Amino acid sequence: MTIDQQYFGFSARPFHLTPDPDFWFESTTHRRAMAYLSFGLTLGEGFIVITGDIGSGKTTLLGALLRTLDPMRVDAVPLDVASLGDGAVLDAIAAALGVKSATDPVGLSVSSMIKEAVDAKARMGRRLLFVVDEAQALSRAELEQLRLVSNAHPGHVPVVQFLLLGQPELGDVLADPSLEQLRQRVIASHHLTGMDPDEVLAYVEHRLRHVGWMGTPALDAAAAQRLAVLTDGLPRRINQMMTRALMLAAMSQASIITADMIDEVAAEQSAEWDRAAQISPSAAASDAISELSSKLADLDRRLAEQEAALRHILTLLSDWVDSAEAQAQRLMARS
Repeated sequence: MTIDQQYFGFSARPFHLTPDPDFWFESTTHRRAMAYLSFGLTLGEGFIVITGDIGSGKTTLLGALLRTLDPMRVDAVPLDVASLGDGAVLDAIAAALGVKSATDPVGLSVSSMIKEAVDAKARMGRRLLFVVDEAQALSRAELEQLRLVSNAHPGHVPVVQFLLLGQPELGDVLADPSLEQLRQRVIASHHLTGMDPDEVLAYVEHRLRHVGWMGTPALDAAAAQRLAVLTDGLPRRINQMMTRALMLAAMSQASIITADMIDEVAAEQSAEWDRAAQISPSAAASDAISELSSKLADLDRRLAEQEAALRHILTLLSDWVDSAEAQAQRLMARS
């Protein structure tokens, strides 16, 4: 149990970083995202796209969504694309559907086996929701494979649906002209944004109440304003700062978390990041090292070329000297 839990009597840590749907908070942006998701799920086909910065609450949103699904009708299938190799998307889908190998004993392709598995789900009256987190890591070709799988349904009954979760770059990927057919199958999309100061205050109090908070410590309006500015209203950043703020409040026996305390926490974090930057090479330093290594490699190559050219010249000179000596000996022999 942490110091702040002991001092304030919390039943658990209110601001842990692990996504937990039990702490689901409906900010404006998350409420809209959930509405789009619910609408898309009622259609049961195509693609639903949710984007947001790191720490914007995509995984918590997903956890809250999965709790609303009827497990008797919908199979939610997670696809971990971050650990996949090139071209392994179809194999991952096949494995998730119970297909163990790329081809079966009678030689069916993985695509054919996926279609058969989808047909079997349809006959049981079930639907498939493939959940792809960090979808911005997928290549254009892999996204096109997902589109083809989304077409694998018997007759006119929608069976396969994809939920793509990703960082803002996912929007840029999907804007590629080569993915026009996939974009036409996106039935709902939303970009998660940060919370405003009023929502930040409500978010903090919501999480505190979840662990038995009785009003102490309070977060004043100015502190909520500073917290919103310093974190861009993103849940994970708020959790990071509030964990430290609660610790500071417990150690100083404060009943109110003020803007000054939030600034003190921000200064501590900034100092730690600066120390970490001094310990590990910065991006600029890494680039400089890489450039120097490249120049040294180029210098080694040029020296090797010059050495080879010099050896060639010495060989020619040696041959010429040998030839001249042989010619001189012939002339002397004739005389």
